[in-house]
Amino acid sequence: MSTLSRNAEVLKFFAEKGAGLGLTRLQKLAYLADLESRKVLGHPISEFRYLWYNHGPFDKALYTAREELVRKGFAEPEEGFTLFGNFERRTLDTGREVVYSFTPAEREILEYVARVYLSTNLTDTLAHVYATEPMRAATRGQPIPMELVDRRDRDAIGFDLEEVIAAERDIEQGNYTLASDFFNGLRAQISAGRPLTNH
Repeated sequence: MSTLSRNAEVLKFFAEKGAGLGLTRLQKLAYLADLESRKVLGHPISEFRYLWYNHGPFDKALYTAREELVRKGFAEPEEGFTLFGNFERRTLDTGREVVYSFTPAEREILEYVARVYLSTNLTDTLAHVYATEPMRAATRGQPIPMELVDRRDRDAIGFDLEEVIAAERDIEQGNYTLASDFFNGLRAQISAGRPLTNH
């Protein structure tokens, strides 16, 4: 079981993937992960409640989650200026391991968001965030209507990501029956005149 709150877990995950991430980037990564999770799973990964603030989605719980990471030894704070002269609070991962409480599907979504958005600059990430449907429907200073995208991709693709990942893990662990083996067993039961059993 994790020793961190869900919000701190999300920040820790991204802090592990990126070197000295600023708070703005951490918040936007959490937003994008929650957005993708809502589209595919129908629920967010974090417990952040986003308002449209100065630079897009923001929840002051970001500060509490970051402080939790620092207090528990999972991150170190760093303050300084960017190349453009802007003051920035960065979060440096200490390398201390944590047992995450993410489901396999949530983990896949977090990995996807890290892979895509840690390789882009902050300006491009912000542009993408502002182009998302909840942000386009938001009113400055008000809660962002994240529920607009709930299960949208799940309903469009017609399968449950959690079930697909669980099936992949079963296959990796050897917990499966080949179709040919199943049908051979079925034919043998029919030939022997035995009642069919569930497989």
